[in-house]
Amino acid sequence: MNNSSILRIIENDRIPSPPAVAARILDLVSQPDNDMRLITKVVGSDPKLAARLIDYCNSPLLGSKRTVNTLQQAVMVLGLRSLRLLSLSFSLMETESDAEFDYEDFWRSSLATAIAAKASASHRGANEEELFLLGLMLNVGRIGICLTYPELVAAEQGKHGQSFAQDVLDAETQLVGSSRFEVGACLLEKWNFPPHMVETLRHFDPRQLTEQTKLLYVGRLIAELLLQAAPEEQGVNHVKEQVQLLLEIDNEAYCNLFNRVINEWKGYQALFSFEAIEFESIKDLERRAKESMIQISLNMDTEIRQMVEEKRNLEEAALFDPLTTLKNRAAYLRECPGSLGYLQSRRVAYGLIVIDIDHFKKVNDTYGHVIGDQVLREVGKCLSLHCRAYDNIYRYGGEEFVALIVDADHEKICRIAERFRSNVSGLHIRIGTDKHIHVTISLGVCWIDAGDSVESLDDVFQRADKNLYQAKRAGRDQVVCTRLQPDPSILGPLAASLN
Repeated sequence: MNNSSILRIIENDRIPSPPAVAARILDLVSQPDNDMRLITKVVGSDPKLAARLIDYCNSPLLGSKRTVNTLQQAVMVLGLRSLRLLSLSFSLMETESDAEFDYEDFWRSSLATAIAAKASASHRGANEEELFLLGLMLNVGRIGICLTYPELVAAEQGKHGQSFAQDVLDAETQLVGSSRFEVGACLLEKWNFPPHMVETLRHFDPRQLTEQTKLLYVGRLIAELLLQAAPEEQGVNHVKEQVQLLLEIDNEAYCNLFNRVINEWKGYQALFSFEAIEFESIKDLERRAKESMIQISLNMDTEIRQMVEEKRNLEEAALFDPLTTLKNRAAYLRECPGSLGYLQSRRVAYGLIVIDIDHFKKVNDTYGHVIGDQVLREVGKCLSLHCRAYDNIYRYGGEEFVALIVDADHEKICRIAERFRSNVSGLHIRIGTDKHIHVTISLGVCWIDAGDSVESLDDVFQRADKNLYQAKRAGRDQVVCTRLQPDPSILGPLAASLN
């Protein structure tokens, strides 16, 4: 071990050491002549550990019909092998310090990995006790890295640091110069774990699995799925495919394996007061994941519909003038030019009326913009009120309005324009409790006879706009109306086609 970063981690006094009882058990495990009495004595020196072993014996994990009340009874029920494993595991899970590290989440995740690794070992004829302990210690290097390099934790907010996501592992390796598993092996070596277990962890690589590390990897896959708050169907299926491939088992064996892990986890979670999982079997988990995916899909459909509706509402709102509630210039430019071809193909007479409030600047200057806005609202309301249902009024900009009038010859369109003028001039716009003002409008009208054609509605608008200014120059409060002569280049072919 010559990596300076690893030395820095190992020598960091913030890294907690296993409790003394765990160190003593590790020492006894390494001795070939250890016996149950000596281990029982060591366990008995830690009342909390002894109580947890008694609770374990009385939990559903063993299914014993006999109640265990003393450590001696627990030792008789467990046997030497289980006593060593559980004593060491339970005492190691008490390893923590005052540093800013979520030990409860770490050991919850590690215990799930240990349970799943042990269950996987039974399918391959491997040492279940050893795989349980290795699963428990698999990510212990993460503690050393996080406590020595807290900036890594800050940079990974929102990520699950114990996962085997390659970006997380790569970030650790780049920072430390070695993987979290190499760091973990060095910590186990410092804590006097058996050498072969140290080497197994040292050479663990999710991308290059051996027969033994494959079981640890499977344990981690199952643990991550087991503890997910809301597993997705795709993730559930991915874990199933990976585990079946790695362990060479069929679907029935996979379900039995996962259900065993669930049952054992439920027993352990009660012992350590860990957050409970909400499903009872792999089938229940798969059903929940599928329902979750359906709900996500439904929610997405709802969100998409809402977004479409919001977009439509925004588009519609963008076509209306908020002051007068009339359609605006954008609506005019969007709707009216497209109507030209339809009106001409149906041989319908139509025209534009361009309307301007007379001396509007003087209104603003004299009474202020609030009254000016009131005048615009009242005029817009009056125009809309006296417009036919199938015609459209637009606030074109400032004090100017445009009306698209359809199915109207010279007499009709002039009559409509005059109606606009006379009704606006008759308005009494209240500007106080007992004061009113009067305004007038000037109107320029241009119409196209039925059967006539023009190339662009802009031609009609420009003629109507010129007529408006003629009305202004002639003294305001009047209507100037003319017909637009059709373009011979358009009318000629059209007339020829009708003959």
